[in-house]
Amino acid sequence: DVAADGATATAQSYAVVFQAVENFPLQPIIGVRYYDAFANDGGAWRFAERKIESHLFGDLSRHLLQPM
Repeated sequence: DVAADGATATAQSYAVVFQAVENFPLQPIIGVRYYDAFANDGGAWRFAERKIESHLFGDLSRHLLQPM
């Protein structure tokens, strides 16, 4: 949603993360909702803020455990 003055905007999104690893079948592991705010910076949009709410937790025991 873009504000009437065209200087700011907001959006809401929902995502479900699926994961499959060896000896672990493909399955949804988490649902997240994003609440985003944007600013128009000289004709280019940029993120101004992001709030994240996590929902619907599955088995997270193998998520993000790999060394980086």
